[in-house]
Amino acid sequence: MKVIPPLLFFLLLSFPLRGQVDEENLDLSVQSPDNYNLEWDGKDGRTYFIQCAEELEEWVFEPTILSGDGSPLESIITTDADKMFFRLLATDADDGGDPETADFDGDGLTSLQ
Repeated sequence: MKVIPPLLFFLLLSFPLRGQVDEENLDLSVQSPDNYNLEWDGKDGRTYFIQCAEELEEWVFEPTILSGDGSPLESIITTDADKMFFRLLATDADDGGDPETADFDGDGLTSLQ
């Protein structure tokens, strides 16, 4: 059985893209040895990104972008790593109706490119 490092919970709400990720009631559970389930209250108009790291050095974006509408959101992340750290990032920028094709950082590429 995997043990969730105590530092993991500290990192779940760190470093938002824009604005502060707050009051989302973030919850983490381990569904199986390789599956982590992140759940939070999605705020209306806010777009969420998840980053993962094994050693707190190289953060990688998960290929999941979720838009809040006031209802609970969740993402299941599968990994074979011995430990994993997560952080939830968010922006209140307009996604143009589709967060996956929006260009939140203005680099001319969509969020998933």
